[in-house]
Amino acid sequence: MHDKASVLALPLEDTVPPAVLEAVVRAVAVALSPRQLVPAPRGPEDEGGGLPPLLSPQQAAKLIGVSRQTIDRMVADGELPSIVLREGTRQRMVRIPKAFMLQLLNDLNAGVRVSLKDYAARWLAAVPGQSAVAAGDVIPAAEVA
Repeated sequence: MHDKASVLALPLEDTVPPAVLEAVVRAVAVALSPRQLVPAPRGPEDEGGGLPPLLSPQQAAKLIGVSRQTIDRMVADGELPSIVLREGTRQRMVRIPKAFMLQLLNDLNAGVRVSLKDYAARWLAAVPGQSAVAAGDVIPAAEVA
């Protein structure tokens, strides 16, 4: 049997073909490199991939790779800024700003760790005209006009 010292002393060129060794080294390098969650937009023409300025919960879910129900929970918990376009007796029509979702993805791809509630609050505070409105607040139509 080999002891540890004799196994480590074996020259790699004699036991492993150079092409295999190179492939293993490349695979380890890729596995150890920081990974992107989703492909980041490359430029202004690629920003949002033709998405509308306000995303439906389905579009937002597809963009970040979660279910629509997860988006609904995140909106209800105040983790995603949202706009209620219509509120009926049985359902609400909610939209999520594309600008928020793209900024969130860019920051996550850059390695930023975020608390979504705090991140959404900071984003809303940075949006002009939103500083007086907290996430989840509803402004009556009379005040908007």
